[in-house]
Amino acid sequence: MEKPEVKNKDDRRRLAEIVAVGRKDGASAAEHLIIDFLQNNPESSEAFIVLSRILLKQDKLDDAIRAAEKARMLAPMEAEPLNGLGLVHMRKKDHAAAEKFFAEAISLDASSRRAHHGALSVKYAAKDYDAALDIADHILTLKPGDSRAEEMKLRIFMKKGDKSSAIELLKSVLSRNAKHDASSKAFMRLMRAENREDEAYAFIEQDAKENPGDLPRARRLARLSLQSGRTEEAVAQYRHIFEEGSTRPDDRVLYITALTANKQLGEAEAQISDLGDRRVVRPISTKLRGDIALAKGNATGAIELFSSACKASKVERVSPKAEANCKTSEEKAKLWSSYSRKMIMARFKELHKKRRAARVDGGEMVPT
Repeated sequence: MEKPEVKNKDDRRRLAEIVAVGRKDGASAAEHLIIDFLQNNPESSEAFIVLSRILLKQDKLDDAIRAAEKARMLAPMEAEPLNGLGLVHMRKKDHAAAEKFFAEAISLDASSRRAHHGALSVKYAAKDYDAALDIADHILTLKPGDSRAEEMKLRIFMKKGDKSSAIELLKSVLSRNAKHDASSKAFMRLMRAENREDEAYAFIEQDAKENPGDLPRARRLARLSLQSGRTEEAVAQYRHIFEEGSTRPDDRVLYITALTANKQLGEAEAQISDLGDRRVVRPISTKLRGDIALAKGNATGAIELFSSACKASKVERVSPKAEANCKTSEEKAKLWSSYSRKMIMARFKELHKKRRAARVDGGEMVPT
């Protein structure tokens, strides 16, 4: 949920808390809080904007319009109520009305990226791709590197079949931001589809070489090396990552995976102890030991380890039906390996998310 500008410091803090509740507990919980807030602050246009967005999240579109109209009445020279009306009319698929409101918002505040993003969405929905590209380029003059504008440009290039422009855009994003995993995946998918995977790898490799101390670039190259079967290069990259001072457990896990894929099994086993013995890590360590057992040709032992890892993570075992489709014990072990990796990592991310949510939140403020 986007957050409006709020001028009063205390109101700003309270509205931020309500927005946070909406993200954590859902829009319905936030709706009760914002209504209580409005009882004491009936002239707060910012609160009505928040209410409109909370109602929009619940698909209460007519109520959302009324809340945005109230905000507009209270702040007739502000762009945000108009943006709110544009958003709701976009959801109602009334693109003509949405375009009008976003245009009015831009006329009041030409620097409003929210208004320009709305106008961009309208043009994209109308398949007016040339106009949409112009708006996206304008947004990028307001904020170079704006991720939403670049994402829309990528979609438009793909809709138009302009894969060359899409590739160049992704290269630009990847050169600026090595942590942008979604762009990395999109780039590799597109290059594979164009039978240019070696060219893609060369680009990522050269980018890493030109930035030798940049760990995100080294990680990107290491992951790509592992995914593309260049296991020796993956091992070398992960060693470089640790030489540069990484202490991240996920780097260690992928290093062990690379060592296993490169048949350096003794070193892979030795590295597992460095993951530690925390309860949350044990299923991952057990799964990695299963991969090593499989690489040694011990399919039965590998399955036992994969099964133990799933049990420790409290996830279901591979279905008997899926196992029945496997013709050999090695096929069954490979099925278990793939399944346990997916399920254990999903469980790990779920636990990590819960722990983050349980931490004391310093309070995300509404941006000015």
